[in-house]
Amino acid sequence: MKNRIAATIWKIKAILCVLVGHSRICTSWFGYRYCGRCGDLLGDSLASQDMGLPTAVIVEHSACAICGENKKQLTWKDKLFAPKVG
Repeated sequence: MKNRIAATIWKIKAILCVLVGHSRICTSWFGYRYCGRCGDLLGDSLASQDMGLPTAVIVEHSACAICGENKKQLTWKDKLFAPKVG
């Protein structure tokens, strides 16, 4: 039963990203940037330039000055079902 609920929540998050767009709250790993809500790959800064990175708020960057400035510009669309940012 828990697996079905988790799958349903994941589907709701994916559908929400389709309807309102991906969140600017992101996670990152080794140069790749992922949507914090649905987990889709949004950008790659290894082989190319990530155009969305200047407006992104990375979850792991709690004390970053750039992410702190970008956090002030987040809307309800970015915060809905996304992880909390320090």
